[in-house]
Amino acid sequence: MSEWEVLCNICKAHGIEISEPQKSRGYSFTTQEYGEHQDKINALEAEKAEALAERDDARAELEKASKQRAKLTEIDSLETGKTMFGGKVTVSQEDWDNVTTLAKREVSSYRQTKKLRQERDEAVQERDDLKAKCSAMSEELSAYKKKEADSHYFSRKKMQVEAQRISKE
Repeated sequence: MSEWEVLCNICKAHGIEISEPQKSRGYSFTTQEYGEHQDKINALEAEKAEALAERDDARAELEKASKQRAKLTEIDSLETGKTMFGGKVTVSQEDWDNVTTLAKREVSSYRQTKKLRQERDEAVQERDDLKAKCSAMSEELSAYKKKEADSHYFSRKKMQVEAQRISKE
């Protein structure tokens, strides 16, 4: 018997009339169903937070790249002025800093490229040396096999057969 039936019986015994209960929702969840739905909601919230974090990271990277691109395009539009002495050009300190930073990066990039090319050339040379050694060893092995097959030389099989013949005699 459910709690509702017990309550109805008690109320009837005391002459109290009660109305049927009204549910505020169309459906009541069991504890297990409610827990499952909450787990799904929590998982979706976690996915949402992760997606928002990825979006923010992507926006930050895009903004950083945009600033770098803007710096490169600014070099072409630097305002310069000639001095009276020797035709030298003057630029603002910020523009000078940007140009020197980019120049340092270019030099660093050039050095790194030069170093990587040197390492590549050394690796290619080492590979070629190993190929030559391998080729020489192959030739030596071929010559040895040819000598072994030649009738003037004893092969291992011939030596074993001869050793057995001698031991029988």
